Amino acid sequence: MQAFRRLWLTTNFPWRRAKYVGTDLDNNMYFEMPSLTSSKPRRKVEYLDGRDHRGYDPDSIPIQWQSWLRNTRDDAPTIQELIESQRYSKYLSERGQELEREYQAKKLQLEEQRQELLNSPNNNADVKSEIEDAKEKTRWSPEGQGETFSPGTWNPSVRRK
Repeated sequence: MQAFRRLWLTTNFPWRRAKYVGTDLDNNMYFEMPSLTSSKPRRKVEYLDGRDHRGYDPDSIPIQWQSWLRNTRDDAPTIQELIESQRYSKYLSERGQELEREYQAKKLQLEEQRQELLNSPNNNADVKSEIEDAKEKTRWSPEGQGETFSPGTWNPSVRRK
């Protein structure tokens, strides 16, 4: 019965007011109909789980379909475009996690080196000041280029009135 309903909704009959435009990867269906008050067409989504389109939840719709619903883009997104976007989001997430692990490992390594030098028998004032200078330098300077780039930290100066 669900398959028949889906076929009925996706067929663009001449007497039907809302025209079926496409679906996303979650099988939500998107429709377009002429507007009575403006030159831009009205657009709506019909969720797979049967929610009313007035219960619009932007987190459950891909950004490409959101921009189509808001008339920001004229053409509906393709399935290939949605798959590429999903793949890129996954790549960014994995890359972010990888960079976070590298950052934590480097931070731990620098702290161990610092503690080792501070606890060594030659811990005079010069060594301690060199350690603090090196710590300041690593905190402020950016490193790498392209995909290996990691920015330094920024600490704004206090603004005096």
